[in-house]
Amino acid sequence: MGEETSFKNVVQLGVVADGETDNIKTLNQIILDANKGDTLYFPAGNYFVSENLKINKMLNLVGVKPNYKSGDLTAGSVIRGGGIFLIGGSSGTNITGIGVVNNPDFTNCFDVRGALSAISFKNCLAIPVQHGFLIESYDGEVSNTVVDSCESYDGIHGFISKALRTTFVNCLAMGMSNLGFGIISDNIPAKNSIGMAVDNKVIGCRAVNVSGDGFMQYRRNYYEDNEGAVICNANQFIGCSGYNCTHSLTLGENVGNTGWGKYRAYAVSNTLVAGFTEYGGPVRFLYTTNLTIAGLFLRNEAIVKQDEVDSNMGMVASGVNGAKFGQFDDILPLEDGVKPNIGFGRTFRTANTVGTVITDFTNPISGQVYTIIIGDSNTSIRTSETIQLSGSIVKGTGSSVILRYQDGIYYEIGRSMSKDWGTQLHATDESLELGDSGLVDLLQASTDKPRTTTIVNPELHNAYLTVINRSTNGEITPPDFNQNQFIVPDDLSMDSLDWGQARITNWVYVSALGKYVLSGWRITKYY
Repeated sequence: MGEETSFKNVVQLGVVADGETDNIKTLNQIILDANKGDTLYFPAGNYFVSENLKINKMLNLVGVKPNYKSGDLTAGSVIRGGGIFLIGGSSGTNITGIGVVNNPDFTNCFDVRGALSAISFKNCLAIPVQHGFLIESYDGEVSNTVVDSCESYDGIHGFISKALRTTFVNCLAMGMSNLGFGIISDNIPAKNSIGMAVDNKVIGCRAVNVSGDGFMQYRRNYYEDNEGAVICNANQFIGCSGYNCTHSLTLGENVGNTGWGKYRAYAVSNTLVAGFTEYGGPVRFLYTTNLTIAGLFLRNEAIVKQDEVDSNMGMVASGVNGAKFGQFDDILPLEDGVKPNIGFGRTFRTANTVGTVITDFTNPISGQVYTIIIGDSNTSIRTSETIQLSGSIVKGTGSSVILRYQDGIYYEIGRSMSKDWGTQLHATDESLELGDSGLVDLLQASTDKPRTTTIVNPELHNAYLTVINRSTNGEITPPDFNQNQFIVPDDLSMDSLDWGQARITNWVYVSALGKYVLSGWRITKYY
C-alpha cells in the first residue's frame, strides 16, 4: 500500500509568519517528515527563509494568493528571502496561491531543475532579483511544467523555459528589465548541459512595461559551432500581447551574432505565432526557419527581412494587420540565376543582366502562391519538370506569372503580359519560342542557311500570328513553313526579297485542325 497523505498547516507545525523569524530549518524538517502527496498549507502571512526552500518529493503547497502593490506583495501567503526550488524527486508537485519576494542575496523566486515532470504553478506571484519562474533542463530533462495565471514583477526576467513542453498560460510579466517571457535553448553551464526549448506554449500571456523584450526566443551554443547540439523547435506564442516594451516580440538573434565572442547564435525553427497583439514596441523576426504567423496586429512597423544580418527562410504569414510587416510583403529582388531562391517573401522582380531561362526555384513552401514579375529583357520562365505553365513562355519587361506550389510542382494560376512589341528572332533558329507575342520579326542575312519556320507549342500561343520575313543585308529567299503546323496555300510568294523588302504573312490558329491557316499576305517596304 502507498503512503497516506495528509493536510498540514505549517503554522501549526511551528512556522512563524511574521516576516522576520527564519523558518528555513522548520520548513526543511516539515518537508523531510512529509509523505509524498501531502498538502502543506501556508496561511496568509510573511514567511522569511534565509536559504532557498528545496522541494525533493511530490507535495502540494497551498497558500492565499497575494496582491501586488507598490513594489511588494501583500494580503496573502508570501515567502521572503530565498525562493522555492523544485529539485530531483519532486515530479508532480503543485504550488498554488504562493508569493515569493527575493532578498538581494538571492536570484530566483520559483525554480525547476533536474529530471522532473508534471510540475504545476497556479495563482503564484513573484518579485525576483533575476528570474520569477525559471524552468531549466541543465541538470536533467524537465518536461510538462504548467504555469497558470501567475505573475512576475520588477526583476530581470519574468518567465523562462529551457525545457520540454512547458506551458505558460494567462500569465503576466510587468516591469522586467530584460525579458518578460523567454523560450530559450542554450548550454551556459557546460558543453553537455543543455537546456532545450521544444514544444513550449505561451498562451494568453501579457508583457507590460518591459525594458527589453516582452517575448523572446533564441538559440545559443556557448562552447562550439554546432547548431545540432542545441535545439529550439516547435514552440508557440498564442493569443499573447506586448504593451509598452522595447520590443514586444523577438524571435532569434542576428545571423552570425556571437555575443562579443561568448557564443554562436542559430535560427529558431518551426515557431507558431498566432493572434499576437503589439501595443507598443516593434516586433522583430531576426533569425528563424519555417516560422508561421497566423494573426498579428502591429502598431509599429515590424522588423522582418532577409539579408546578411537577418534570415527568415520558409516564413508563412497571414492575418497581419495594422502597421507594415517589414519587407515580407514588398516586391523583393529575385536573385540571379536559373534556380533563384524564393524562401522569403511572395512577390519577386527579376533583374538578370544576361540571358537567363528560369526552370525551377529553391526553398519553396508547399501550398504558397508566388508572383514573379519580369523586370528585365533577359529573363524568361518556361515549362519544365517542376514548372507547369498553362500558356507559353513568360518573358518581356513588365510581364508576370502567378504560381502555386504543391506536390513539388509550380502550377500557373494566372499571368499578365506586357505590351506586345513583337519578338525578334532569326531565320536560322531551329524553332521559334514566341512567348506571348503574336508578332515575329524574322531576320535573315544573305549568307544564312535558314531553317523551316517552326513554332514551339503553337497551341499555347495567341490565335493570331504575324510573321515578317526580312533581310539584314543582301538578297534572301524566305524559309518554308513547317507543313505540320501551317497550311500553306500555293499562291503564297516564295520569291527572293531584296534588302529593304519584307514579306508579311498573317495566320490564324485553328484548334480543330491543330494548324495555322493563312488569312493574308503582302510584300512591302520596311526602309
